[in-house]
Amino acid sequence: MIEVGVFQYNPETKSLAAPADYMLARGDAKLEEILSGKSAVVQVGFSVAGKGKHATERLILVALQTDYAGWLGLRSMRRSG
Repeated sequence: MIEVGVFQYNPETKSLAAPADYMLARGDAKLEEILSGKSAVVQVGFSVAGKGKHATERLILVALQTDYAGWLGLRSMRRSG
């Protein structure tokens, strides 16, 4: 199991565990952006981290976690303000 923040990827089953509300609101679109090669976080990550074992999967999770943190923070601000 590969874990980054609240995201988990199981390489054996090729399954992603993620917060359902985020995935519905934004995560599916973000994942498509990442997989299409348009994510700056993933591109920079490859230049820094290389391509070791499960590097791609980890970078995808990092990109999702980064976006999730921003989404969660903005959602919290909207609800409190």
